[in-house]
Amino acid sequence: MKENAYSSVTVQQDALTRILANLVSVSTRKSTIAYLSHVRVRFTGTSVELTTTDNELSLTDSLLGIEGVIDAVISVDAFRLYEIVKRLPTDVGVVLSIEKNNLVVRSRRIEFSLPYLDAKHFPLISEEEKIGQINFAVDEIRSLFNKVRFATSTESTRQHLNGVYFESDGEKITVAATDVHRLAVATLMKKTGLKFSCIIPKKTVLEMIKLSSGKEVELFLHGREYVSRIKMVFGGVRLNSKLIAGTFPNFAAVIPHSFKSSLTFDRKALATSIERVGLVSPDQSRAISIGIKGKQLYLDASNSDASFGRESLELNEDIGEEISIYFNHIYLLDILLALDNKEVTMKFNNATSQVLFQGDESALYVVMPMAF
Repeated sequence: MKENAYSSVTVQQDALTRILANLVSVSTRKSTIAYLSHVRVRFTGTSVELTTTDNELSLTDSLLGIEGVIDAVISVDAFRLYEIVKRLPTDVGVVLSIEKNNLVVRSRRIEFSLPYLDAKHFPLISEEEKIGQINFAVDEIRSLFNKVRFATSTESTRQHLNGVYFESDGEKITVAATDVHRLAVATLMKKTGLKFSCIIPKKTVLEMIKLSSGKEVELFLHGREYVSRIKMVFGGVRLNSKLIAGTFPNFAAVIPHSFKSSLTFDRKALATSIERVGLVSPDQSRAISIGIKGKQLYLDASNSDASFGRESLELNEDIGEEISIYFNHIYLLDILLALDNKEVTMKFNNATSQVLFQGDESALYVVMPMAF
């Protein structure tokens, strides 16, 4: 150990790179609070624990089985450390040393020195009393939330719509998202023995989907009178998140239950055709027309520069009327790509009222047509 160094460990380059790649997605690159762009590095026992946060969400992962660890806790610029480590040689270990007021990173003849901050002021999300736990099988979280995540609102004035509604009635789990132009609802039959509802921020949802791929997941509910925090464990990775305060709309009230017409399509064929014709739809409205005449479905899009696109698909039935319904074609693609069913059903009454899309009973989508 070098003079003035009071903690020095050797870790694998690929393992450290993988962990930092996940952690920097939580950090805030441009923030007036330095800690929000930092990674907390905790040397303890036989491990190096790394944590990042944006004050609403935190992510923790660890390098285990490390020798020669002397307890210490610092915080250092997460993005700079990641950019350095991922460019180091992959066939030798990376030495991390705390020397004076710097974290020194060494590999072969390469050396970097990064100033660190005292981690005692690093913001950690407190865990209130645990009020419940749900265990998810491999990919259940990823599959469930992938079906609805795209429908969350991006408008800052509608904070309660900037996340995914998460509910359990004890027998099944329901998730929902809406931006008022479209609604996505998915269910998972799972006995939890818990009754609760909350709104999970979209950023947290995206991290959940990414981290849960191929893994079993433990989800812990924290709070007092109601759920105010969630913690999720993905193997050795821990995610802690605050929740969105507010009341989610009564989405069940806007789901139509009776329809005049119903058509079933090959999901992949319809998605491919919509994507192709949508190439000439207006940049602002992204409008596309679905026209039905006899046993033909026509997809049309045009632009102010006189660009035009059309494609027709064969239908298995004749609904007995001609109709044209205009949609934002991106909304349709989001739905079709979120499903994995071979076929998708479209149910509607007329050209101006809600249209329902469904692959099976586990998910449904309601889209408002565009006015033309």
